[in-house]
Amino acid sequence: MKSSFIYLLFLYIIFILWGCGEKEKTGNLGETELYFDERLSSISADGDSAFWIGSEAGDIWYMKQRRLQPYNIGADRIYKVVTDSVLSDVRICWIGIRNSGLQKWALGEENVRLVEKYPICNKGCNYSVYDILLTGKKVYVATSQGLYAMSHSEKDSLKLIYPSDNSETARSGKPFIVNNIRKYESDYLLCAAQNGLIRINLANGKMEVTHQDEHIYSVSVYDNKVYLLADKKLYVEDISGNLLNNITLKFSPRIYYKLGNIHYFLDDNHLLLSDDLESFLSVPLRRKVPQFCTNVVATDKVNGYTVLITENALWNIPLHLGIFNAKGEIVASCSDGDDIYYVNADNELYHQHTGSPEAFKIAEIPDDEVVSGMMADDKFLYYISNKQVLKRIKVRQRYIGNVLFASSQVLYQSPTKITASYLKKEAEGTCIYLGIQDDLVRIDADGKASLVDDLHNKYITSFYLSPNSDNLYLSTLNHGVYYGNKDSFQSIKGTENKTFIRDISVTGGHEPLLMMLTNHHLICREYNDSVSLKGYNKLLKVNDTLFYALPEFGLVKYVVNKDGIRERGRFFHDIRFNPKASFVKGDTLYLGSNIGVMKMSVFSKTSAKWIDMESTVPSLKIISVVIAFATLIFFIIIIEYIKRKRSKKKAVKMHLDDIHHRLESLSSMACFTNDNDSKEVEKLKNMFAEIDINASDTPGRIKSLSELIMKKNRDIALGLSKTLEKQMLLIGEYDVFDKPLLIEQSSIALATDNLENIVVQVEKNEKWIKTITALKERLALYRHNMDGTVCIDDVNGIFFRKMLMLTDNIKMKELSSLKEEIEHLDESYNYIFTDEALKKIGEYILHRKEKLCGLEADNVTTALVTELEHVRKEMGNLDRIKLLKVLYPIDCHIEQVLTKEKMAELMCEYTSVRSKIERENEERITKKFDASLSMEIAESTKQITEKIERLIAVFSKKSYSMDDFVTSIKVINCSLVIIF
Repeated sequence: MKSSFIYLLFLYIIFILWGCGEKEKTGNLGETELYFDERLSSISADGDSAFWIGSEAGDIWYMKQRRLQPYNIGADRIYKVVTDSVLSDVRICWIGIRNSGLQKWALGEENVRLVEKYPICNKGCNYSVYDILLTGKKVYVATSQGLYAMSHSEKDSLKLIYPSDNSETARSGKPFIVNNIRKYESDYLLCAAQNGLIRINLANGKMEVTHQDEHIYSVSVYDNKVYLLADKKLYVEDISGNLLNNITLKFSPRIYYKLGNIHYFLDDNHLLLSDDLESFLSVPLRRKVPQFCTNVVATDKVNGYTVLITENALWNIPLHLGIFNAKGEIVASCSDGDDIYYVNADNELYHQHTGSPEAFKIAEIPDDEVVSGMMADDKFLYYISNKQVLKRIKVRQRYIGNVLFASSQVLYQSPTKITASYLKKEAEGTCIYLGIQDDLVRIDADGKASLVDDLHNKYITSFYLSPNSDNLYLSTLNHGVYYGNKDSFQSIKGTENKTFIRDISVTGGHEPLLMMLTNHHLICREYNDSVSLKGYNKLLKVNDTLFYALPEFGLVKYVVNKDGIRERGRFFHDIRFNPKASFVKGDTLYLGSNIGVMKMSVFSKTSAKWIDMESTVPSLKIISVVIAFATLIFFIIIIEYIKRKRSKKKAVKMHLDDIHHRLESLSSMACFTNDNDSKEVEKLKNMFAEIDINASDTPGRIKSLSELIMKKNRDIALGLSKTLEKQMLLIGEYDVFDKPLLIEQSSIALATDNLENIVVQVEKNEKWIKTITALKERLALYRHNMDGTVCIDDVNGIFFRKMLMLTDNIKMKELSSLKEEIEHLDESYNYIFTDEALKKIGEYILHRKEKLCGLEADNVTTALVTELEHVRKEMGNLDRIKLLKVLYPIDCHIEQVLTKEKMAELMCEYTSVRSKIERENEERITKKFDASLSMEIAESTKQITEKIERLIAVFSKKSYSMDDFVTSIKVINCSLVIIF
């Protein structure tokens, strides 16, 4: 049972830990997408910012600065486009096409023209070109039938370079795929092929093949290193083929690309990125990436994008990827002293100390809330949820503390949308201003909310607190800029007509400057200057002369002086910064974006760094399992301790029970020996009673007592044999049925010399002796009580019969089988004392009285009737035994009287019969004399004389006094003499 429990516990922990395992890392590229109506097949760079885009249907687009020039050459899938030369309005291009080989085209804005087709042996133009590389003198072509080359400047035909001229490819056109071509400086040509890497020395034409019999999907050259992508492997080598690194991949990419420190791996549905080739970040792709050629990725170095071809769209991926540092888009941020807080699109709350390069996840906001703004003071973090609710939460610096104890509470529920917010620290405490549609709400430190009348029907767009005063500035959508404090605000003159104001900033000089950012302009009111800025969202003021502005993409630096507003640079065109997640703190910009948080000095672009958003937190499941497991272990220990304690206590109790049983057995044996043994056993019992089961010395006391019991047991055993012999002598004195068997069993027990057998037999004998002694005493008592009592058949007559029967059966049956007879005897004896028996005694007295009354009255009968009447009246007050004994002499006298009466009747009958016989004898002719006559008389009166004899016996038995008995006998004898 215990092993099954441990097994189930083990499975439970494994299941939980498996479920709590680290999930696959995923991220967001922050890409923008340009959709095409056709399926795309390839992209080829043309310089630093222009690209050729090919489609499955043979269409080609030339893209520069996101402008597209289409060309339709009426071919099949385009694998590669390389510009050979550019004329005034025509580009001469080499184009690699599926099943149409290498072609040269003149692509003009008005028309396109095929210049030349380049067939190969065995296939003509029915082959596919996957890659094209132009050098000063030659054109190298990677095809489905091997690697080919031809002169660049002169009219020439393609010649097979690899495989060799005696290969099956050269002889019969057997396919031999070369995937792509790369040049290593000006010295080597590297080709990825189906059976390895082809390395050609351009100086001497020497060719070498490495990684033979291994399919190389692509070859790339970065930082003077050669990168080879094979099946689930990436090799990093130098140009000589020396292996620098061998990375085993857990996925199967077909395309590899490297930009800066980031490695890109592409399969059908995923882009996997790594900055160390140890950990990989997987980005699921909404669209599939073409897998039939390697020309699907290029770099827009001017605009700062990586360009990726998908099946129906062109993706512009920012070069400044914070994907390894970020955990989703940053939607809001704020600061309070040295504490900075961020919330991402996954509602994860991060905390960062000023100066730290990392922000740590400390909490999670419920998924059903959308955070659109955030503020903080030294007690609470405030955030706007779902654009209508202001909530606050007391956050701690540790994730576990927030998960267990932090909970948000609603501070204000707006009836309309919250448009802007600001937290202002006042002497009375924190005050929060909320712009709602179309009012201003002030929430005091005590949580009381009130409307500010001066801003009624005003749509608040932003707030700004002046650095050198207590005035709070706020901008409106249609009514200009206001400033004020607490519940009193007034409009700034000259701004009443300014509309669509998105943000404001006020300098802290003697004569403050008001900067207003509208939908279309950046306005400096005091210098009467403006700059056209369309679609900008926020101003980030650094000091009185320097500030930054956030357009849809990138960051723009401005200075302001007496000459007006001047732009001083545009940075990070590929990043979309979030105005609600960006702020200035000291001389540092904190810029939340769609790919993370960038930290940058306000004076140096090169100081930009990504904040590492550390999202690794203790898993609640694992913590729960650990706590549960620890609790379980604790309880197991406690339970085991209790079980051990109980087991020990149970063992002690078992020992005590055993000792108690032994003492009881000893006590039962001691009662058969002598009084001294009984006293010593009683002492042992007292020692046993003093033992405390919970005391620490209990085992020792039990051991000591057990030894004493053992010793005493030996002593008592010696006296049991003598006791058994005495029992045998005592049993022999009884004339009962059980005697022979008990004596035989006792003899056998003595002969075995086995203490247990002797004890059993002694106990059995003792029990039998007690039983037979008790029965003997009971019968003696019954005899004594019933001696001298009148026998009334319905009262004690049954008792006399049962007693006589039991006395006989003791000699013929086992004592154990007479239990029922003894019970019946007791019942018949106890019946004598019942009211029913008393009633029958009364009936018996009346019956005897009636008998006497039927006789001729004389002194005796009258005296007896009087006595009976007296007894009948007093019988209820007499003891039942005494009553029966009182009735006994009376009954004897009555019986004597009745017997004498019967005897007289019989004597008369005898005389009558005798006289009759004598008369008949006289009448006979032949008479009988003497003996003959006497014999006839005796024969005829035999029955009468026998009855008279029996009555004489009864009379003698019922004689109460000897004198009466003698007198009666004399009377009877005289009568008999007269008769005879």
